[in-house]
Amino acid sequence: MSRSRWTLFLVCTLLQACGPQLRMRQEPAVALPAGNQALADYHWLVAAPDGVSVTLHTVLVRDSQGSWVRDADWDEYILTVANAGPALVTLDRLQLDSNYLPAPATSSISRQQLEERSRDTKKNIRDTAVVAGSGAVVVGATAAVATASYAGAVIAPAVGFILLPMVGSEWRATALRRNREHQDSSLIQLTILERGFHLPLSLAPGVEATRSAFFPLTPAPNRLVVAYHSNGELHTLELPLPALAGLHLKSTGTP
Repeated sequence: MSRSRWTLFLVCTLLQACGPQLRMRQEPAVALPAGNQALADYHWLVAAPDGVSVTLHTVLVRDSQGSWVRDADWDEYILTVANAGPALVTLDRLQLDSNYLPAPATSSISRQQLEERSRDTKKNIRDTAVVAGSGAVVVGATAAVATASYAGAVIAPAVGFILLPMVGSEWRATALRRNREHQDSSLIQLTILERGFHLPLSLAPGVEATRSAFFPLTPAPNRLVVAYHSNGELHTLELPLPALAGLHLKSTGTP
């Protein structure tokens, strides 16, 4: 890399204005596993005597196959809830139970809420859970900050003479970057709304719904619980999740 290109690269790094930090992928995955041959369909099923059934098709975790947001701080469970019974059914709650959490994790269609809950989980059980998929660990922020400080200390004398003429253009670039990041964030929220379960959700007899249940990062969920009303009574369906016993856990983690 030439000296001029290297200088420009370092200036852009310092000002963070060479491009927006977009997280939305170009082509989000469709909700149905059948529409994406790369996604496995687990077809984990539980059914109640009244005709209500829940099928878990697949689980999308951060940067896994089929994920449509980079570094997502949530898990996406693609489900089909069917009502084969004679009565109207109203879905009230979707939750994940985990021995690592003080309370069940409930689904949400708010990106901000999902990320806040995931941050709380990572903070409270950081010695056990990891922040990404089943075996990924993210480097802490300390190293990144140290690197940025070092680069600034070394190159400041070399690039100081070009910073002033670039202030106006860099401010405009920064404004454009922030605008695109805002649009990117809005698109992520819109996609969650389009894909997610909006509760309460009523299902007439013979009707089924295939949507995504978005949960904050939930380490080692042991069961998915679906609460619903039928004929004025509250019912629950519990789907065991033994295959997810190691999700978001370090290899040495124990409850």
